[in-house]
Amino acid sequence: MKNDNRTMETKYFFNGKSKYYYTRPDFNKKCFQFLKEKLGLSREYIIAELGAGTGKFTSRIAGYCKKIYAVEPNDEMFEIGKNLCRHKTNIEYIKASAENTSLPQKSLDMALAVQSFHYFDKEKLLLELNKILKDDKYFCIIWNINEPVGDFGKDWAALLNKQKQKVTGSGDNHNIPEDREIIYKDGKYEELSFSRYVFMSYKKLKKYASSISFVPKEDENDFKEFYCQLKKIFDKNKHFNRVKINVTTYLQYGKVNTI
Repeated sequence: MKNDNRTMETKYFFNGKSKYYYTRPDFNKKCFQFLKEKLGLSREYIIAELGAGTGKFTSRIAGYCKKIYAVEPNDEMFEIGKNLCRHKTNIEYIKASAENTSLPQKSLDMALAVQSFHYFDKEKLLLELNKILKDDKYFCIIWNINEPVGDFGKDWAALLNKQKQKVTGSGDNHNIPEDREIIYKDGKYEELSFSRYVFMSYKKLKKYASSISFVPKEDENDFKEFYCQLKKIFDKNKHFNRVKINVTTYLQYGKVNTI
C-alpha cells in the first residue's frame, strides 16, 4: 500500500490527540531483549524505524542504540512523535516515507517496521532497504496483536473483526506471506512471538478501542452501536471490574533480497 493511503488511514488515530501513544498496550520487553542478545542491537548501532508514528516503540528502543531515525510521513503523527520523544537526544524524526527515507547510503545497522509494514509499497521498500542498510544487516517487522484467548478475548476479536470488515472490507493484513517474499532473501525469515496478559477496566478498554483506526468515532453513525456491544462483552466477561486481554508481540527478522 502506498504512502498516500497511510496518510489517509492514520488520520483516524488522532484528531489532534496522542491516543495511540498513551492507550495502546506496550511492546513486550522480551522483544527488545531478543534484538539485543540475538540480533546484535547495541549502543553502537545506528538504526531506523520506518513508519515510526507517535514514537511509542521508538522511545523504548532508543535506550538500546546509539541513534535512531524515526521516519514518518504523516504530518500529525510526525508532530506528536517528535514532541513525545523530545527528551530522548538520540532520536531524530525524519519527515519522509519508508520508500524514500532520505537517509545516507549504507548508514544503518538495523531497520525496523513496527505496526507499519502493511502500509508500504513493498517493491519500493526493498529498493530503499538495499540503499540504506549496511550489508548483511537485519530488517525486522514487529507488531502487537490481541490474541483471541479466553472468553473475552474471543468476543473482543469477533467485535473488532466485524467492524474492520465493515470499514475496510478485509481482515488482518499484518502477516501476508507474499509481502515477505518480496523483502526477505530467498523468501526466508524467522518469526517469534512474546505474549503477556493486560488487565483493563472498561474506561481503559474504551480508550484503547478509540485508538484503533477502524473503530467508529463519536461523530460517526456506528459509534453508539459499537460501544454498546463493547460494554455488553465487557459486562459479560468482567472479573473484579477488569477483563483480561492476551497481547502478543510478533517479531519477524531476516536479511533482505539484494538488487
